[in-house]
Amino acid sequence: MSGFSIWLLSVVGIVILGVLIDVILPEGNINKYIKAVFAFVIILVIISPLTKLDSVDVSLENLINQSEIQLDEDYIFSLNQKILDQLNVNIVRDAEDYGLKNIDVNIVSDIDNFQLKINEVNIFLYDLVIDKDIEHIDKYQILCDIVKTYIKIDKENIIFYE
Repeated sequence: MSGFSIWLLSVVGIVILGVLIDVILPEGNINKYIKAVFAFVIILVIISPLTKLDSVDVSLENLINQSEIQLDEDYIFSLNQKILDQLNVNIVRDAEDYGLKNIDVNIVSDIDNFQLKINEVNIFLYDLVIDKDIEHIDKYQILCDIVKTYIKIDKENIIFYE
């Protein structure tokens, strides 16, 4: 049983015990004192978990690591894959807006980790078509700038293949 379940059973048990004693005891002065004592005991039982909070390290990482709820690895993989796919679409779309067509982008990352870490971006220019209007441009610089707008990555981790 978890700590919350034990605490909840304690609260319910003490309340039921208080109701039973209230029903059994006759009316009179002693009944008032016993009700006051049980009210005090109920308050103590309710706030008892608060005394343990100062010794607990409450951080997101500890909650994730120590909780009974485990994050599904397939869900993390799927979510990271969707992020990578959207980044890929955005980079290709922005390159086409600049007049660089038929590029292929491959984002190399640790996709299984809780926090997605992108290691490098491979840009394949084998089938690159450049619009006539922008023939004399630095395609590498434009593509680096596009990638950097979406991904915080060093320029040396953007690799071009021709």
